Amino acid sequence: ASMKITLVHGSQKHNIDVCVPEDEVNNALRVEHLALVAWKATGVPVQNQRLIYKGKSLKDPEKTLEEMGLKDGVKVMMIGKKHNPEEEAELRSLEEVDRAQEEVEKKLAVISDELEGMEQGFLEEALVTEALPKL
Repeated sequence: ASMKITLVHGSQKHNIDVCVPEDEVNNALRVEHLALVAWKATGVPVQNQRLIYKGKSLKDPEKTLEEMGLKDGVKVMMIGKKHNPEEEAELRSLEEVDRAQEEVEKKLAVISDELEGMEQGFLEEALVTEALPKL
């Protein structure tokens, strides 16, 4: 069994062919089959998809497309992003950690240079005791 569907995602339209995988005994096309094909067509993972047909959300992956009223040639809308918000937030926090590390490395380089200068005697002894706590 297969069904041709026009998948509308944002401004893009994808003509997809939903089929039952060969290893499945049951021959009914289900919402999960549509979601998998939509993932391949758009790159939006199944858990980030919201599939909508005639104003109804296709939430239950076990429901057949027929039960949901879908027929060959219908239009299904999809809402969803390729990256999920949690991953985006994690990426942003990793970038912040990287920036903070770079700042620490810069400060460390400055302190290291100053200490090296003191060790080589570029600063009078009396001023060294005054300068060390400031580092």
